[in-house]
Amino acid sequence: MKTLFLMRHAKSDWSDSAQSDFDRPLNKRGLSDAPRLAALLSIDGGLTDFVLSSPANRARQTAELVIESGKLEVALGFDERLYLADSSTLSQVVRSADEGCESGLVVAHNPGMENWLADLSGCGLRFPTAALACVQLDIGRWADVVDGCGQLQWFVTARLLKAMSVGD
Repeated sequence: MKTLFLMRHAKSDWSDSAQSDFDRPLNKRGLSDAPRLAALLSIDGGLTDFVLSSPANRARQTAELVIESGKLEVALGFDERLYLADSSTLSQVVRSADEGCESGLVVAHNPGMENWLADLSGCGLRFPTAALACVQLDIGRWADVVDGCGQLQWFVTARLLKAMSVGD
């Protein structure tokens, strides 16, 4: 069994209309939401062995904030294929994860993340910014990730964690 955490980047800043989509940073809310999610991933010294992120500024910032805020001791990798990736590309990227790792976090974008969660687990959930899903994969190797191999364990949004005062 492998555990995969799917996270959509936190809320981005749209104030500069001349800025490219790739270069958009997080806004104030995004900067505060990402650390809230880190609280879930840092339980028992860290639930994840690696973090893969889209290199887009908002996703990169989200991943870095989660690692820093959660004091996670994990390798952070950036893969250009994760930028605006569809479900099949997301699966393809995670198939190349180190087989010695039992769990990993992927930080990317919608609609890919929403579709990927549905393809992996059959759960069709709306995936807002700074949402985090935990999917248990019925596989022994990352190379075996295919549609339908997962079961959703839990799903949480930063807004819910804020309402519960988690990570404050």
